[in-house]
Amino acid sequence: MPKQKARHRQTAVRKRRLSPKENAARYTSIQEAIGLGDHRLVQDLLQDGVDPNYFLQSGFSLLHLAVAVNRERCVRMLLEHGAHPHVGDRNRGYTPLHIAATCGQIRIARLILGHENCYQIANATSDRGLTPLHVATATNKNSIQMITLLVEGGAEVNAATVNGDTPLSLVVRSEKRRVCAKQLLEKGADVDAQQGFPLCFAVLNNDNDLVRLLLVHGANVNFRGISHGHTPLHLSVVVDNLRATQLLYEFGAEPYCLNQSGKSALQLAELCSRVARDNHPCYTFLQERSRSPRTLQEICRLYIRRILGKWRLQHINDLPLTKVMIQFLNHE
Repeated sequence: MPKQKARHRQTAVRKRRLSPKENAARYTSIQEAIGLGDHRLVQDLLQDGVDPNYFLQSGFSLLHLAVAVNRERCVRMLLEHGAHPHVGDRNRGYTPLHIAATCGQIRIARLILGHENCYQIANATSDRGLTPLHVATATNKNSIQMITLLVEGGAEVNAATVNGDTPLSLVVRSEKRRVCAKQLLEKGADVDAQQGFPLCFAVLNNDNDLVRLLLVHGANVNFRGISHGHTPLHLSVVVDNLRATQLLYEFGAEPYCLNQSGKSALQLAELCSRVARDNHPCYTFLQERSRSPRTLQEICRLYIRRILGKWRLQHINDLPLTKVMIQFLNHE
């Protein structure tokens, strides 16, 4: 202990004796050492009194820089010498974990989360309210593993940005949307986030596998969106997405639900058919369904799922029913 105090005193003396030019040279040296991955020089400079929380002209701290260039050992050294992992950069307010999530650096992200108060770090927000989980959902590099790591580290799956975006409403726009969306939904993400945006987006982009995934997890099929009060069924008709129309109806969409213009999906489909002067598949399907009501079995399934609600659908498997009935209720 006395030796350690002596070293600190010696370091303080050295720091006081350094001229501004010499002090600046040390920070240039550590910046270059981090870039080259020269962890020994980084260690020497930190022990010589270089501030681990020093900010560069780029707006990055030394820790941000080490993460950005993927220097794991340098990250570890900086953390051990007191670098703050929860401090944002001076450009966007990104923390080092935001940078790791952007670059898909799993090992470094795990290192940062394991350093201290991982909940605070995992939910730190940028200037626009983005958490590291938001950032991870928008990238395609190691996004699946990163999402798992962040959620296990305490990241809030329903955190909203200043624009109202949640991780789910962002991930449906990514290349790995189905796998990542499934991950988030199984961890408790709100399937109707941002006024039902995920389902509407999937319908409009003809991603029917994603449509089904969202519906299975309880998406509101009759949600009136902010765009002219259209339900997902209205949208499926507009883009002539027959499979989405069939899925939405199967999960309880009402063909007679009106938009802000007072038109139902059936009426809209009829209008599209007239404009195209051709047989409109969605119109044909909805017309046939309007003539034959749902079966009692289908009505019971809709009623049971509505009673359970989107947050308790996983308990269907616990009901005292036959395997065939459980599969029917789960739309399998």
